[in-house]
Amino acid sequence: MEEFILGKGAKKQEIETEVRVDAGEAVQDLKRSMLEGTKSHCYQKQRPQACMTLADFYRERKQDLAAAARTITDCCERLKNASCCWESGILKANGFEKTKIAHNFPEAVNDFKTACLAENAETPVDRHATAKSCFALSEILRRDLSLASEGQKKMTPVVKSLLDEMNVKSLVIRGCKLGSWEACNSYAIMSFDGLFGVEKDVQFGLNLAEKSCLHGNEIKACVNLEKIFSEGLLGVEKDKKREMKLESYQRKIEELSDDFELDLERVDDLDRS
Repeated sequence: MEEFILGKGAKKQEIETEVRVDAGEAVQDLKRSMLEGTKSHCYQKQRPQACMTLADFYRERKQDLAAAARTITDCCERLKNASCCWESGILKANGFEKTKIAHNFPEAVNDFKTACLAENAETPVDRHATAKSCFALSEILRRDLSLASEGQKKMTPVVKSLLDEMNVKSLVIRGCKLGSWEACNSYAIMSFDGLFGVEKDVQFGLNLAEKSCLHGNEIKACVNLEKIFSEGLLGVEKDKKREMKLESYQRKIEELSDDFELDLERVDDLDRS
């Protein structure tokens, strides 16, 4: 029999039916859908950030380091993305057993170079990866050049090839400009003695090291400055200003050391969980 509702005409009485949904199954369906969507964005739509998210999923949720590593190295090879190539270079430089990525120094250098020269670093994460990659290359060149000059080691072919395209100074400058305070501190140190083509300028080096320490939280810069100002090196005169600067560097070292200890505590908590 039909039920009449005033002002709305005739409407058939609806019979309520109970709908039951398995919450666990629904959640699993949603997760599968999200995973497939991420894969599609990584491989079909060629979105590098989706590839990084997919790698994080394999690494953190599935505990599958090999799948995560394959995703990252494939992303670097296909998309030439700075973040992917930085992590790919780390994997190949170390050859971690669980990732099933073999140690391959020449390929690692090539990945770092791709990341360093990337012009499509659109996100802060990508720009930071570019900066870190440039600094890594500068350290590789600096180390091999120093050892070669001391007669301790011959430069490898990959480093010789890299020298044909790049130099320590330009790499450190690019890394610093893109936000690597490690690179800025490295340039400051070179300024003290005029190394690797950097003009000798002690005051400029001290100023840059101070920025790296106090603004960039680069603890190596703080430690260097603490030694310079406590021992009066590089012509730093003993006066009230010097004492005040020394105290600021020491406070920063203490602050950064406390942060490092907190990070270690978090790691210990994860190990116990």
